[in-house]
Amino acid sequence: PESYAVLDGTTVDWGNGTEVSKGEFGAAFAYQSLDGETNDLKFADNEGAGLFRLELPLVIGNDCWNTGTDVTQHAVCPGTTANLVWVGLSEKAESNDGMNCPYQEDPTAVPTTAAPSTAEPSYKPTTLVPTSMPVAAETYKPTREPTEVPPTPQPTVISTYAPTVAETAPADVARFNCTAYDGALLRIEDRDLTLRMADGSFEAVWELPGDDDVKGVALHTESEDEDETRLYGAFGDKLCEFDEEAKRCLDGTLEFEPDAATIVDWTYYYGKDLGTSEGKLAFVEDVDDGPDFSDSYDFPMAHFNGTLRSFVLLREAEDVDEDIEDMDGDAIGSGDDGEYLVGVSDDGKVVVIKLDDGEPEENYAVLHASYDGEGPVTAMVFDGDAVYFTSESGLYKIDLPIVVAEWCWDGEDVVCYYNEDKQEPEDEDYMPQITYVGPADAGGTSGLVCGSLTFEQTQPSYAPTPEAGLALEPFDCTVNFHPVQVMKTDDEDYYSVMQLDPASGEYEEVYDLEHLITDDGHVNAVDLWLDGDKYYVAGSVRADDDEDSKLCFFDSEDKVCLEEDLEETKANAGCILNDNFYYAKDLGEGERSVYWVEGIGSSEPVFHSKDDAEFVVDENLYEKSVLDFVGITENEMEFIDDGEEERSYLVGLGQGFEVVVIRLEDDGTPESYAVLESEVGCVDTDNLGQPVDCDAYEDEKEEWEDEGETSAFGAAFNFRAPDWSMVQTYFASNEGWGIFELVYPLEVPDECWNSGEEDHSVCDEGAQLLWRMPSEKSKSNDGMNCPL
Repeated sequence: PESYAVLDGTTVDWGNGTEVSKGEFGAAFAYQSLDGETNDLKFADNEGAGLFRLELPLVIGNDCWNTGTDVTQHAVCPGTTANLVWVGLSEKAESNDGMNCPYQEDPTAVPTTAAPSTAEPSYKPTTLVPTSMPVAAETYKPTREPTEVPPTPQPTVISTYAPTVAETAPADVARFNCTAYDGALLRIEDRDLTLRMADGSFEAVWELPGDDDVKGVALHTESEDEDETRLYGAFGDKLCEFDEEAKRCLDGTLEFEPDAATIVDWTYYYGKDLGTSEGKLAFVEDVDDGPDFSDSYDFPMAHFNGTLRSFVLLREAEDVDEDIEDMDGDAIGSGDDGEYLVGVSDDGKVVVIKLDDGEPEENYAVLHASYDGEGPVTAMVFDGDAVYFTSESGLYKIDLPIVVAEWCWDGEDVVCYYNEDKQEPEDEDYMPQITYVGPADAGGTSGLVCGSLTFEQTQPSYAPTPEAGLALEPFDCTVNFHPVQVMKTDDEDYYSVMQLDPASGEYEEVYDLEHLITDDGHVNAVDLWLDGDKYYVAGSVRADDDEDSKLCFFDSEDKVCLEEDLEETKANAGCILNDNFYYAKDLGEGERSVYWVEGIGSSEPVFHSKDDAEFVVDENLYEKSVLDFVGITENEMEFIDDGEEERSYLVGLGQGFEVVVIRLEDDGTPESYAVLESEVGCVDTDNLGQPVDCDAYEDEKEEWEDEGETSAFGAAFNFRAPDWSMVQTYFASNEGWGIFELVYPLEVPDECWNSGEEDHSVCDEGAQLLWRMPSEKSKSNDGMNCPL
């Protein structure tokens, strides 16, 4: 060592990490490509702040290097800085040091399913994780590139037993390393073993050995001996044990190529075409030592859609509730006695096949269940506590026990717990409960799990996830990019989602909402909520006139609602800004304010009450009420000139063209409001240089001025750039006067802001509204739109 230098300062890019003021770095790692061209330096903080990458190169002048032993002559290098980037989590550590193997490519990240934010399966390796990232330093689990391929397991224990095999030169087959995937959901897709990631996608772990298609893959995990965690699958007509590199096939021939399979107590259960008249079941006992291949059993089935592509084996449940224990039937779950194969049909019916000493009994049960997703159903697993499966709609859970009443076993023409005549469920106390857990890409075949899938938070009733998406159809912004209203037209008694035709001013139906409410129900205060890269319609929904209003997400066929009631029944103004829903009813009539639901995409949204309101609107400041508003956020552009930087606001329009601006605190709380009188006009071209028919505006204006009329503005629209560098706000007249654009910025000085309940006033400053296009009359309406 010749000399050293100390840089003058360090900046830290915290990314998704939690900022701290200082760190203690007891583990350092240096990666270098074999050609010597690439260096990657990382440091782990002992207090658990994270793993950091040092950005290279560092620029250090010759005069910055300190030598010798006289430290009074040593100095910090002036004007030099380094940059650290937070790249992943790290645990707390003490008395530690780091080391690593070099690499040729970027290190593979440990799968980020480890710590989901909304009740998604997580796992945490309890021993060294087999990965190209360091295994000696257990202080962190890097998340360098969340889209990289998950770790490639390197077996550490080699099989020592020798089952009977047909191959002339059997290869050693390693046990499956369950430690590395404890609690994670794995799935076979084509010829890959894949792992479910936090966003619901499945990333390849490794490719299955050989060239044959592999069906009916099952994992044996029951023994406490880790050496007995073994993978089996059907390679053609052979049942083979396999790992990443090799397979060895048992001496015997399968009766058929399976659609579904599972393995319990070293017995391999497999089936084909279950759900049709050609259904078959078969078994292979003692696959670990002297396998016994049974004949197949014909098992025709009906009463559900599709075939069973996956199933699990359950037993008679133990420690069930007294009312279930006393019933005439079977409670199925986790226990030691009995054998039941359980699958789920494409239409969400739970199918149960009872076995007698490994052989199927003649009858089976088809149970109606509380499932609202869509098939096909694949990758069923039993983790010891519940059953899980994937479908086109996501990852779902079946609560245990599954109750099969005695009358469900006749297998003739009955779907149990469902009244065919009334077309509705019955005996709902016994009906299987299937609930949405989180996102999952459709596809795959066999499912595998090591240990219990764990869930850190309770799902809300509609079960959204920050990155995942609802079990609803997203709103199609590729075709519905004009102003949109949820409204009742004059000739209909139901609500519809309608899109404006800018040329004619008429609204055209996107889809109706007859399924959403009764004739006496109410829908309003709507907007689009962004979940990941998808938009969903949300708003205040009152299903019937004797019910309270709820915040619901909905599409053309279904809805999912938050459990808690909204503060206002039949809210008629609303918008979504970031992850908050703001709403009001007849704002400006009576002592009313703006209310909000905080974190509507989180697992525990907060419903703020009237007691949380920081102001009450003075009904004397503008004509009647504000019936819709939009939300805007300032980043670099200033839309509200109030001496404040980077604030958020709600903007609505009174029925005399008064502009009402509501300022929000940093935490989203509505803080105060201002009222500005406006001038209304028209110019010959719009913002895009397109012509505007100002003659039509003059005709409308003459009519409303002669009659001395006012108009509600029940639909507001906010077209904006993704980074909020540009905003265009429009309001549609319910009287059919047209659509008006608000001109930004608005000047709103300090004295214009009203809070509390007294001494409120109209602002001396004014606003400008411009007529842009015609619009037809509307009633009971609210506006929304896709962003630019």
